[in-house]
Amino acid sequence: MNNPDTSAHDRNPAQRSVSDGGMHVSFTHRLVTLVTAFSLLFSGTLANARFYDLPNLGSSADAVMTPAEEHRLGEAFMRRIRASGEVIDEPWVNDYIQHLGTRLTEHSEAAGKTFHFFVLDKPTINAFAGPGGYIGIHSGLISAARSESELAAVAGHEIAHVTQHHLAQFYADAKRLSVPGAALLIASILLGAVGGAQAGIAAAMGSQAALLQHQIDFTRANEKEADAIGIDILAESGYDPSAMATFFNRMGKATRVYNTKLPKFLLTHPISSERIAEAQGRAGRYPYRQTVEDPRFHLLRAWLKVRNDEDPDLRVPVLRKQLQTGSYRSKTAKQFELALALDKAGKPGEASHVLENLRRQHPEQAAIAISLSRILTKQGQLAKAAQVLRASLKQAPENRPVLTALARLEIRRDNPKKAITVLKPLIAADPDNTSLLALLALAQGRSGDRISAYRSLAESYFQAGKTIAAIQQLHILKREFKNLDYYVASSIEARLDVFEQELAAIKARKKDR
Repeated sequence: MNNPDTSAHDRNPAQRSVSDGGMHVSFTHRLVTLVTAFSLLFSGTLANARFYDLPNLGSSADAVMTPAEEHRLGEAFMRRIRASGEVIDEPWVNDYIQHLGTRLTEHSEAAGKTFHFFVLDKPTINAFAGPGGYIGIHSGLISAARSESELAAVAGHEIAHVTQHHLAQFYADAKRLSVPGAALLIASILLGAVGGAQAGIAAAMGSQAALLQHQIDFTRANEKEADAIGIDILAESGYDPSAMATFFNRMGKATRVYNTKLPKFLLTHPISSERIAEAQGRAGRYPYRQTVEDPRFHLLRAWLKVRNDEDPDLRVPVLRKQLQTGSYRSKTAKQFELALALDKAGKPGEASHVLENLRRQHPEQAAIAISLSRILTKQGQLAKAAQVLRASLKQAPENRPVLTALARLEIRRDNPKKAITVLKPLIAADPDNTSLLALLALAQGRSGDRISAYRSLAESYFQAGKTIAAIQQLHILKREFKNLDYYVASSIEARLDVFEQELAAIKARKKDR
């Protein structure tokens, strides 16, 4: 990646095949068992476990994890997940899931605290809460949810794990055990933080019977608490409080269909008739009220269907028939799905016609405008694509997904300085966004500011968990520009020190294994 002008392309750097990463902060050894636990957690619940390995965090296992330490652990946790390449990098999808999560957290005990919600491109039905308020939702769960309230129910459950400090409780509880026992307990309980006891049992297999039973009791209690608080959050946020019981009941019935091949949600969130009854009882305390769904929920489900469809040619006639017969919950979402399928089937003209009609009906929907602009761009109609995005911005001048699409398009139209003007405020509000940083690097390189391009690309790599690539970019920068301004050089050295500390930490962790 020697020249940012040509290497910092539009693709998310988290998707590139440079693998490394870890933490830049030297934590005390008192968190070592927690890190060991996370390694076990990832190997048990996520694909490509090597991407999720965290470094050795430090010494003395007899102190409680502080909020600052949990925050830094959360940042490292997210970098490891980004390094897997499984995080969906679609701005309007991210904007929607963050909006849904923020709406819920504002009605929780953590109101005012920043949470980070993201979607993983995984067909499994699952969700999990990580340290520092990072909450991941598998795309399969979104597809399985039949209403926005059901999706919100699962998100609310995971928020409750965070607000009730279950992670800190896990660590404090484990302090009474030996270090190996503590690591095992935290690993199994963290699997419970993703859901319930069954996954934790698998992690604790072979341990002492008392330790195993302790873990089961702990996770059962936390799951029960997360259910109760999650339902309260759901109701107070304006969603249907009965949705949690409805979703649990449907997933519970799936056991008869899947037999031993249970959806991952059922492995990590064991469903029982008692649990469903308790959820129904708590929801019954709230009066019935009509809920209004965000149209983006249905657009997202439509988008996921086409994204995962390997034969769009077969889907197109099915979608046409569904539209003719009225077999849909949202006509707009079904038309959106048809347009995306047409484009994927090699019929961009028809697709753009459908999307143009939708855009006139729903000018406020960023997903429609962005999708139309992309199809027009592929057809070489760059000016018209820009018009579509600018028209959308008249509806919502600060819409981040549309602004991101416009910045990308301005680079494509050879207007890098315009792209930089758009990107800088977006990055100021979201400094860890790997895609925005990569776009900024590309724009800076094409505008002739190669020093800034190297620095932005290095930051993009670092946030994506590609620490070696980040270090390489800064070393190339130092070699190519010998006479840097003192303050610029000092800033580069400071970041290089951070990156190298992280690399050393991950190497130490691997050596200890």
